Amino acid sequence: MIENEREVTPAALLDEVKALFEGGYRMITATCLDMGEDFQILYHFDKNMEMVNLRMTFPKDTELPSVTGIYIGAFLIENEINEMFGAKIKNIAVDYGGRLLVTEETLQTPMLKGVTVSSLAVSPLGANGDGGAK
Repeated sequence: MIENEREVTPAALLDEVKALFEGGYRMITATCLDMGEDFQILYHFDKNMEMVNLRMTFPKDTELPSVTGIYIGAFLIENEINEMFGAKIKNIAVDYGGRLLVTEETLQTPMLKGVTVSSLAVSPLGANGDGGAK
């Protein structure tokens, strides 16, 4: 367990985050973990060098509310969580629709457990050993 951590439910998330905002906390980031059947997201906040962490565990098919109505800068974090894990976050203020970090050719939800990643890397010398020269 992380110091200064408390459990929160998806239903209580926005109230908890709003209280932190009104208390003068800044949102630092959020961390998503694939727990198998569930996701776990930890929201990290700071005020005067004191951390507060909200831990939320929920089934993968649960829709979460976006915190961007409270902390607009969270749109980058929420888009990343959506793309890397496939977590369903609704009403993100600036929603990249799954294309902030990944492309059509990129493996979808690469951070999920059980996703097999084949090597997409190209040899430093290029496919034919000529350093990529044409």
